Amino acid sequence: MTRKPTFSQRFGLDNPFLVAWELVPLSFVADYFLPIGRVIAGMGAVSALYGAKGWSKTYMHNRAKVMMPKGTKVLNLWYVDYYLKDELRHSYNIRKFNRARYTPSFSDPLKNLRITLPSSVMKLSTMGALLHQRLLSLRK
Repeated sequence: MTRKPTFSQRFGLDNPFLVAWELVPLSFVADYFLPIGRVIAGMGAVSALYGAKGWSKTYMHNRAKVMMPKGTKVLNLWYVDYYLKDELRHSYNIRKFNRARYTPSFSDPLKNLRITLPSSVMKLSTMGALLHQRLLSLRK
């Protein structure tokens, strides 16, 4: 991005849907399990880039080394067992590069959406404490 942020963008008010989501009571609890806030923020970013085109690069590099010592029992496709007479060493090195045209889509933020459970005791206790405080404030 080469243009300077606007006044509303500086204060995070450029995405009204994200502002509305943050105002929903207990929305942070839903964000612990399903990152709805991140999806809404991603869709806001896509809407800011809508109509833009660019390039997408994919680079893959795989390396593997195989070493089988002398005397290793090998099973081949015809189910005939035999033992290696000599040590076998082989290395694989595969590189792949792909470049393609990319146009932002509103489905992009949904591609990596996963339901997760908090994995640490600290996150669970923080979530419980925030939920407890929020529930106490709803009674007033």
